[in-house]
Amino acid sequence: METLAPKEIQKIVRSVVVSLADSDEIYQNFIEQQNTPPAILRFYLGIKVQHANKRYTLLGGKLNASENWTEGIQREINEEAGIEPLGVPKQTIIGQWRYSSEKSGEREVMLTYNPILPSKKAIIGDPKITEIKALRLEELKQLINEGQFDGIPIEGHLALKESALDHIVIFDVDAQSKNASLSKALAWMDHIEDHLRKRIAALIIQDGKIISQEAFATEYQKLLSEFMRKGIEVAVKNKTAECNGEMKNELIKVLDGGYLGKDILYYMPQLAKYGIAWAGLENATKEVQTFVNFLKGTYNEFLANNNLSVQYYQDLMQGKETTLETKTSVISALDQFFRKRLKEIFEINDHDLDAVHGYVQNLFRDLSNEMRVADPSLTKGLYQDFTLLNEVNNANFGYLLSLYLGFDSKINTNEADTLIRLEAGRQLTLLLKGLVGIKPYQSELNKVRNGKLQIAVNNFFGPIISERVIQLDSNNSMRVKIRQRGDKQFIVDEKPIKSFTSFLRKSFDDRIKDIADFHSISIIFLDENHDVAKADLLIHEFQEFLHKQFPNSQQDVRGRRTYGTQEFISAADKHTLVDGKRRGSQGSKLVRTKLIFQLDDEKLELVVYPLYSIPDNDNTYWGWLEKIKDDKDYVVRRLLAGQNGFPSTYDLLFPPDFYPHHYQHKLGSIYHI
Repeated sequence: METLAPKEIQKIVRSVVVSLADSDEIYQNFIEQQNTPPAILRFYLGIKVQHANKRYTLLGGKLNASENWTEGIQREINEEAGIEPLGVPKQTIIGQWRYSSEKSGEREVMLTYNPILPSKKAIIGDPKITEIKALRLEELKQLINEGQFDGIPIEGHLALKESALDHIVIFDVDAQSKNASLSKALAWMDHIEDHLRKRIAALIIQDGKIISQEAFATEYQKLLSEFMRKGIEVAVKNKTAECNGEMKNELIKVLDGGYLGKDILYYMPQLAKYGIAWAGLENATKEVQTFVNFLKGTYNEFLANNNLSVQYYQDLMQGKETTLETKTSVISALDQFFRKRLKEIFEINDHDLDAVHGYVQNLFRDLSNEMRVADPSLTKGLYQDFTLLNEVNNANFGYLLSLYLGFDSKINTNEADTLIRLEAGRQLTLLLKGLVGIKPYQSELNKVRNGKLQIAVNNFFGPIISERVIQLDSNNSMRVKIRQRGDKQFIVDEKPIKSFTSFLRKSFDDRIKDIADFHSISIIFLDENHDVAKADLLIHEFQEFLHKQFPNSQQDVRGRRTYGTQEFISAADKHTLVDGKRRGSQGSKLVRTKLIFQLDDEKLELVVYPLYSIPDNDNTYWGWLEKIKDDKDYVVRRLLAGQNGFPSTYDLLFPPDFYPHHYQHKLGSIYHI
């Protein structure tokens, strides 16, 4: 009798997605309720319609095979409602349980907590969701406790009281876990609501008097900014390396240390909406404050040197009677002053300054081409939309600064001015980041072009003897070169030297001096011998080869890490890692050795895969082939996937609120389908 294989349990994530209410709503409710602190929290839930029946659901959904749960919940929230986290007190797990139903099969639920910024409009991207509702805490309690609110039930696995519409099977231990998790979530929200009501009351009533609505809006922005900063501090705490005294300028410190500029992009929508006079700036991160103060300081210094007032400059730029020749002359003078300041701070010349400006202007074009190649479905519109407003795209340094500070040579609508400020601020962020990196980039580029390591690799691994086509799936393949050294054959997969666009993006994740994969080569054994020790032997032979060929050079090996080898050798512990940026990052799964070879001042990242493939192992361990198959969508995932609750690179550059058409195109990508 044939034994049926057990069905795989589908993992799903559900989140208590919560924000504060809008400041005007809070203030009006406070006044109407006779100074009683009103409900502060708003919980975002989706409404589904199935077989003419409406039901509530917490935002979330199925985990894809290629993602971990932190990435999955962020993707699902973004897909279903087009909203981003509030910096994020790191994706918080509330509880887990299992249930099954005739329709869905067996599922394992992970309940999480995700705070977001107040949002007046949600962009629904999931066809199963017909509406996004924002409930108060008392309404959420009724929904979960009683299984329904306002006549609409919630999905049965999310209620303390069983729903009549959902016939689920849940064992006692999981029912207890479900009820404990949901009760914990409500109790936790009670605590947060109570804390916030006290804080809001203290903001509205000062010195025994109720402040004005405008004054409260200012204090409220400070509060939101504080929450944003605290969320960032937790979400990217592993990247907050302290800068030492080697940096000569505070601006350079914050651009290549701390949060590496991500927080500047994260705060940019708020700065674009409210301008540099935004009240929340005083509670923003040190990096954001330094960035804005540098730009304001440069502008004010220019005005002082030319005996101009802020009001005079604004009238001159926006006055209808001012001649274009006068405006052009003033902008040109500001441009030259700003250029001089940048050259002094970053210790560069005009050639480097113009080179970075050109790189940054082409960044979105390069990004769009990269995404188009990585995901052909994005040719439907996403890659074509990377077009800056002409005012920003064609601006010199002086005009770019003027636009960001809110001065334009013509008066636009508020919506247009906000978008101009966003794009100008984003360009300035990329420009300043690029100026930090231009000299190191050029230095590394010259080392690779004129160095010894690349020639050494070619000589050590011998001539190209053949090619092979590697089939990744029914639609994708790649061609590789085979080299031979003695009786051993290898794939030597030499990655292209990083473009400045790639280098610049990488600098938002790592300090520039720590970017080690500028020049990267993967070595893959093609023999059938599954002895992982051969990787160590090969590395030792390469070290000896370098010593022999370059006896007067200093050689060093650093950052050596081995992945999956001990687990693979023992083969007793068949566990897999459940976290990582992507499955290919999972150390206990992927069998490889990674290290940095340094020869004098040259660096080479070398990755050795002792096993080409590991067949018939229930996907427990991976060789190079399995990793490459997983990585075929890496470019798209790297750009579109958030990490640790922080928005993705793409969403930082193109916030959904500002670019809803980008958001719609994004949903058609490989990552979201």
